[in-house]
Amino acid sequence: MHRFFRAALGVALIALYTLPAPAPLSGQGLKVHISVDMEGIAKEALERIAAGVAASLARRSEIEPLIFDSQVTVRIEVADSGQADQVMFVPGMKRVGARLVEYVAPDAVAAYRMSRLVRLLAR
Repeated sequence: MHRFFRAALGVALIALYTLPAPAPLSGQGLKVHISVDMEGIAKEALERIAAGVAASLARRSEIEPLIFDSQVTVRIEVADSGQADQVMFVPGMKRVGARLVEYVAPDAVAAYRMSRLVRLLAR
């Protein structure tokens, strides 16, 4: 429910700045009445997303895949030197500063996994 509320609030704020208000500003207190058709906005958003996906899929043969043909260096600064000490138990990890560790991964997937591991160990 909380996520829905945040999303609805975000849509309402976007609508506030992009949609015309049905009632004009009024009185000394500057009261504004804004009516937001959440269902209509959500429907339009889904239609735009679907159109974008369809356009992207139609062009997929034109787009070259992103290939990392070299090693990826992951350099992470942790909160304190004790966390850096913990991370040094990982084979291949190198200490490059008091709170800075570095790992050379063979590919992007391994680099991502190592970044997740460092985050886990540095808790």
